[in-house]
Amino acid sequence: MGRGLYRKFLMDEDLRRPLVRKSWQDRLLAFWPTPLRAASGLLVLSALVLVLWLSKTHDASLGEPVVHLRIEPLDPLTTASTAPTPEADSPVPNDPEDGAVDLAALPGNADEMILTDTAVAAVVAPRIRLTPAPAKGFVENAPSGPLPKRAGDGRRPFDVYARPVHRNVLNASQPKIAILLGGMGINAGLTKRAIQALPEEVTFAFAPYGSGLQSSIDEARSRGHEVMLQLPMEPFDYPARNPGQNTLLVSMQPTETSASLSWLLSRFTGYTGVVNYLGARLTSEPAALNPIMRTLQQRGLVYIDDGSSPRSVAEEVASGIGLPIRHVDMAIDGDASFDSISAKLRKLEEMAAGGRIVIGIGTGLPSTIDALENWTKKLPSRGILLVPVSAGFRNRAG
Repeated sequence: MGRGLYRKFLMDEDLRRPLVRKSWQDRLLAFWPTPLRAASGLLVLSALVLVLWLSKTHDASLGEPVVHLRIEPLDPLTTASTAPTPEADSPVPNDPEDGAVDLAALPGNADEMILTDTAVAAVVAPRIRLTPAPAKGFVENAPSGPLPKRAGDGRRPFDVYARPVHRNVLNASQPKIAILLGGMGINAGLTKRAIQALPEEVTFAFAPYGSGLQSSIDEARSRGHEVMLQLPMEPFDYPARNPGQNTLLVSMQPTETSASLSWLLSRFTGYTGVVNYLGARLTSEPAALNPIMRTLQQRGLVYIDDGSSPRSVAEEVASGIGLPIRHVDMAIDGDASFDSISAKLRKLEEMAAGGRIVIGIGTGLPSTIDALENWTKKLPSRGILLVPVSAGFRNRAG
């Protein structure tokens, strides 16, 4: 039989055989691993394991050293802008503490936070939360508006509104400088720029005039800046140079002085103390200055003498009645040019080398803000600490 016929015979035999259903053993045997199958399977399995491992351990830094720091989320900050407070010219509610914030409901003081040094970084809280204003127990109702007052336990508005400073900073051997920037609240644009551009440690002094003062105060304090009130006082050339409404004058009767001072102190809440605005004549008259200083002391505030008048007797009067007082060490922008202000700031650095806290004062002018912003960025590399003005009053009687 030829080969072709034999093949045809076999095919015909296969077609005549009944179909046989394969058992499950036969089906499994079809997948029995041959050496090629085993190698292919191991390769696929290895690839899957590698993909899974990479998805769990992916390092975006591609193997570079990384320091992981845990930063706790900040608690929501409540300020006076979130609670109803009496407006300066609106009727004052009967409750002298209406809208005040209860301090007992607030978390612990920020000055107890621990400064942690590591091999790669110094880790501190990203922002210090200032006590919201007005604080319950520290505000008094008056016809002119809310006035600061001491709490029943003797604590002062200064104590609750000052920016906390860690004891490690106060005790540090590095030079320490405080900056007080006045004229805030007059120009809304420059005020907002200073609040947003300058470090939290810079203290702002607000004039008692202008619209939306409390809103600006709240924004400044929400960003960590403590604030003071600029108190307009009579200069020698008054009224040719008039500081503004309700300026404190030497010629005033006691009742007039009291009424004007109450009006000025009630323009906003949340300030630690006052700084004179002009006032060369008034601050040279002990009899006129004494009742003003007594009121500030009784209300738990502090006083800054801006150093503009060599005839000022503010320190003698304040010391005699127990009012905490500090003198400004230098005005930084008598010449408002950027270069001149920068030179004055370097002079402040030299003055701080002795270890005491030195205070510089300026006005919120564009060149002053620019110079301060540039200067403060370089302080860490020079080993100089920037502190709030209140730090100069720590451990002083009050």
